Amino acid sequence: MACYDQRRYGSQATIGAFFASLRLVDGLVDGETESRSQIVVNVRMPSITDIPCELVASILRSLDDFETLTSALLTCRHIYSSFKQIPGTELAILRGRIGLDLLPYSVASLDASRLEPSPGDESSFCGLLDLLYDDPSQLVARTASMPPELLRNLSRKHDWVTTLALNCRKAVGLSSSEYSRFCRAFYRVDLFYVLFGAVGNFNTGFGEGNLLLHRHPPWENEQLGCVHDFIKAKYQEASSDVFAYNAPFDEYQTDYFTTGGNNIMIQIWLSHGLDFLRRLMSTDSHESKRVLLVSAINAGWTHLPEALVCIMDSHAYNSTNLEDMSTSELTTIIPAYENICNTDKGPYAGWYAANTSVQPLFWVYRLENRWLRRRAYVFWDWVYVREPDVLKLFATTSDEDD
Repeated sequence: MACYDQRRYGSQATIGAFFASLRLVDGLVDGETESRSQIVVNVRMPSITDIPCELVASILRSLDDFETLTSALLTCRHIYSSFKQIPGTELAILRGRIGLDLLPYSVASLDASRLEPSPGDESSFCGLLDLLYDDPSQLVARTASMPPELLRNLSRKHDWVTTLALNCRKAVGLSSSEYSRFCRAFYRVDLFYVLFGAVGNFNTGFGEGNLLLHRHPPWENEQLGCVHDFIKAKYQEASSDVFAYNAPFDEYQTDYFTTGGNNIMIQIWLSHGLDFLRRLMSTDSHESKRVLLVSAINAGWTHLPEALVCIMDSHAYNSTNLEDMSTSELTTIIPAYENICNTDKGPYAGWYAANTSVQPLFWVYRLENRWLRRRAYVFWDWVYVREPDVLKLFATTSDEDD
């Protein structure tokens, strides 16, 4: 199984060496390192300026990130001139870096951050979600007209999503499909918080968050539960020193001890999305952290754990356990059930094994499965889940503390 880290960074050294060698050749021709009289050749050595602009631009488009592009543009004027003459390099780098499967989520995340919905007004973000799930190519097409700075913003956001995804399972290398699932789940959680946290009128049974969550099968919503538990732990880790040194937080009745979704203060901070977490984790000063946390207290907020727990409430009550349900019954509850469970077999099998004796009402974010969520059990590929001992383990309960 190829590790994503190797796939992501494998070509940078080659590209860098290419430009370094071109610069060396150009320097020899211009006499920067040794005189022409010392070069015993019958044919003029090629200069970097002999390389067509189209070829230089093609090489630039194959770079892995914008940082490498910046370094390449500083190498010599011909490379910079080729970059300016033939547009589209930054867009090609972005699309190659994020990938067409995740790029719609990246664009949706950017668009969501610029929406200013009024409480109770679903139209502004409902249209965005319809595009994301029903016509994602339209979101991808928007990148063609984006200025370079917005493209770089998308890249920086994806860097942060990638960092979280890899850190979530840092002890194990991710396959390309597992990596894609993790990133998609982080983007979806961010969308939930940015769209519905800003509105601030969460309702456990009929909140606007259902407009997003109802589009997923139960195991994909369980993936969001895994991500929630992970970033919640990151918030607690990043803010613990602030609580220890800033007694004035008591005036906000800050809860330092409650774990899980019941810690309302953590839910308020989570509601500001992944960018807020990045700012908190990248801040070293206790005072800066305190100011940042206080600034978010009185803003709108939502509650992802409650939304996940209640997502099945809208279905007709069914007391049949999962293992006793027929395919037709499952299809009634989960649209496109047969197609989805076969194409996403690993996550589906993990979720099914952990919930075989559970009624539909408790299919998502079940308390008894919190130890499995810490192990990201609904992200694994089928090649790992298919082992009988693994599926048997998923069906057991654990007495681990939350």
